[in-house]
Amino acid sequence: MLTLPVMAPLVQPAVAGEPARKVSPDESFYQVDDKSFDFIVPKGWVVPEAGFMRSGENPRRYPDHLFKVTGRSGSGDSIEVTVDLGYGTGLADLGAPEAAAQRLLALLPSPPAQLKSVEKVPGTVKGSSFLFVRAADGRSIKAAVIQKRLFAMAASGPGAEEVLDTFQAWPINIFCQGASNSGGPIPTGTCY
Repeated sequence: MLTLPVMAPLVQPAVAGEPARKVSPDESFYQVDDKSFDFIVPKGWVVPEAGFMRSGENPRRYPDHLFKVTGRSGSGDSIEVTVDLGYGTGLADLGAPEAAAQRLLALLPSPPAQLKSVEKVPGTVKGSSFLFVRAADGRSIKAAVIQKRLFAMAASGPGAEEVLDTFQAWPINIFCQGASNSGGPIPTGTCY
């Protein structure tokens, strides 16, 4: 009888609702109330917006975005996550990578940014991807299009790159998406 060795996966599959990696005691895991995106911030960072199992400012208080979540370190590094409706089903709906990068650079706060590089990187869900855009002045954006939503994290400062690396976006079930897209609140047990 021929036996084959058991092969362990080289990369652990992403699990919705779980951090991108192990969270150390000095870090904080942030997840939005509908569980469609999350990230990890190091010690010393402040994220004032409320999230899943977390109190704070309402991340839905901005009329121009479905969500807007900000974070800042004590040294001035910053991130800003925005989620907007009305996009397609994937990054290709933003256009070719260079054209998509130009559109995404417009999401960075002033001053206007010039494109340095753009790269398509694997996403958290099998078959998904993010566009990683770097501006000439060092600022950067990581973005994905999932379920007609544009998820974008803008980062400024060397310490923000660490946060950007942990940013994940997820598809959510239709009941959760409907409640979320209408502005919430999210009924308990709807988003899992």
